[in-house]
Amino acid sequence: MAIAQRRITNLDSFLDATAPPRTTASVYFHKQVDPFYDVGLTVAKDFFARPQLYTMVQLPANGEPPNGQDDREDSERELAEKKGPSVIEIMARLRSRVGTDEALPSRSQRLEIYLPIFGPPGSTANFDTLRDDLIDAATAFSERVFDTGEDMLRERVRTAHRPLKDYLMGVTGDSTNYSARYPLTGISEDSSLIVLRDARICAVFGVAPAPNSYWPYREDSQGDKLLEEITGKLDPANKLERQEASNRQRLAARGAEALAAVIDYTENSGDVQDDIQSLNVLITTCYTWGAAKKALQRSG
Repeated sequence: MAIAQRRITNLDSFLDATAPPRTTASVYFHKQVDPFYDVGLTVAKDFFARPQLYTMVQLPANGEPPNGQDDREDSERELAEKKGPSVIEIMARLRSRVGTDEALPSRSQRLEIYLPIFGPPGSTANFDTLRDDLIDAATAFSERVFDTGEDMLRERVRTAHRPLKDYLMGVTGDSTNYSARYPLTGISEDSSLIVLRDARICAVFGVAPAPNSYWPYREDSQGDKLLEEITGKLDPANKLERQEASNRQRLAARGAEALAAVIDYTENSGDVQDDIQSLNVLITTCYTWGAAKKALQRSG
């Protein structure tokens, strides 16, 4: 049976696409949007540093959604979170516990999760070489001018796929499963992203409406605008321009989808048509991944 083309559009689809044994795809997603999580921490610190600006951050008094939007795509998980701690409590925890709580890893602690899989920042690691080989093969197939040589180009994709899948499966296990579902979820969906999606927080920085609940799993220009405004005012040395933020989000989602396809795909020599259908999914996701990677490089 041909593999499914997984599309990340919200939290539920993200959790499905990156479920074991595909948790390295989840770690990859977090690595790409990791700067967003530090922005949430920056806001938490600013909440206490400039109290005069945060005079309307309180629990809703009229039953409205926490971010003031009526069109949120609520999952059961999100509905449960509405009954959880207030955004003020979340900011207090971020400010006080990041780096000392296993569910709130600091930037350096998160780097310790990413580095063994993807290598040090700015270096060429095993993952980089294998990723580029597969993207190049998928690009050669997708951008072919004629259908002559199609079989050879498909075989090139298969050849480039095998070592990357072997590498990913070799680093996938209890550690990646734990990291993806606990500390990385703790610093993102359970804390920083709640802060960044809150309409009352966004209002402090002149952004309305707030990013929707599907961000950053799906594009939202309000999220890009908010990151630019916050970092420009509170951390100009690390300012995130809108285009870079957008490209980071796209690379995170498209890369996670591609890695899920890499892990899902197994050559099916017994059913040629089934194998071609699965290979087409792999080629499409890897080609799109490569395009997103180029876009981020240009914006950076």
